Amino acid sequence: MKNNKLIIVVVLIIIILLVGFLVYNGSQKSKNEAGSAQNAPSSIGASIYDKVKVENPAGSIPNTNPFAVPTNPFKDSYKNPF
Repeated sequence: MKNNKLIIVVVLIIIILLVGFLVYNGSQKSKNEAGSAQNAPSSIGASIYDKVKVENPAGSIPNTNPFAVPTNPFKDSYKNPF
């Protein structure tokens, strides 16, 4: 009975170490791939953007803040004598 428990514990430790090694190896590989992506040539979208040179379409939006100018819609209305 003790021998079976010992075998199960050893197998679980080996599996945990193996999974930990694979996760660590995978994270190192993804860091290397991220570094090589910075040196990659520009994409199609970037080259099109460089050729078109689009201006800011929101550059000429009028100011529509209702609190910038004090307005009272009831200023010229009938005043109740009571």
